[in-house]
Amino acid sequence: MKLHLAGGQKYKEGWTNVDWTDRHRVDIKANILRPEFWATIATDSVDQVLAEHFIEHIPHELRHTDKDGLIWFFEELYRVCRDGATLEFAFPHFQGSWAYGDPTHCRFVQAMTLRYFDRVQAKHGPMPDYGLNCDFSIKDMNYFLSV
Repeated sequence: MKLHLAGGQKYKEGWTNVDWTDRHRVDIKANILRPEFWATIATDSVDQVLAEHFIEHIPHELRHTDKDGLIWFFEELYRVCRDGATLEFAFPHFQGSWAYGDPTHCRFVQAMTLRYFDRVQAKHGPMPDYGLNCDFSIKDMNYFLSV
């Protein structure tokens, strides 16, 4: 399965397109930040994930968990992804005006943020151990500038 999360107007053929609204074409209308959505996805069933300009909107507090919202989201991704799955995220640079200017952004994201979810990098970096239930391997990070 290939999951395209919160794609909005960017429908991707051959992917399962999920968004909270059906104002645009979607395959599944669901709130990605609710456990009910994730309960519909089998463990080890996802090969690819694409989430462009979504993770900066994840609030720190979710009603259904004591965990930070981003940690809960990544733990759910880890559960549903097969070994070797690829995940691709796009988010505004944390120093850019889009990061600060959008009133719906709940957090600033940078490369270091994603390293917390890779135990090897977290172990050798200055990050505290938050006891995360996921262990992604970061293979590549790319930076793109856009206007």
